[in-house]
Amino acid sequence: MPFFATLRKDFAMNDKRFTLGSFAFHLFWHSRYNALILIRAFLWLQDHDLPTFLPDLFLRTRYQIEILKPVSIGPELYLPHPFGIVITMDTHIGARCKLYGLVRMLTTPSGSPVIEDDVFLSDGVRLVGGVRIGAGSLIGAGAVVTKDIPPGVVAVGVPAKVIKAVGWRK
Repeated sequence: MPFFATLRKDFAMNDKRFTLGSFAFHLFWHSRYNALILIRAFLWLQDHDLPTFLPDLFLRTRYQIEILKPVSIGPELYLPHPFGIVITMDTHIGARCKLYGLVRMLTTPSGSPVIEDDVFLSDGVRLVGGVRIGAGSLIGAGAVVTKDIPPGVVAVGVPAKVIKAVGWRK
């Protein structure tokens, strides 16, 4: 998907009332939009084999967001508190995912995390190794995920355990 089309979907996901007229206001006053622009610029540069130094520098210094390439992030990313997020190499994040602050996606020798579409990762979640988070799942605050999570469930705790099924998608 082209850079601006993806960015527009991201902005719309972060504010359902988003209009072109409110673009400047959002751009300068809301950190989530600044972070989204930098993340999308990083990914565009990565996909075109260009240096990612500038967006990486701003993401690290302003938001403490660390992205180790290569990664893939689907459209309509929702970042209400875009601070302290770590996305390690080969991580895949699906469409319409919601990432809160201090989320860590950590690569180990077993692999890198795969997050399917419509997943909600609450504050402080840790995804360790080659875990797969099923579509429509919700991971509770502070959970440490070390095993695959099936689609459409709520998982909480250290280590994360499934506590119930849910039917939400957005």
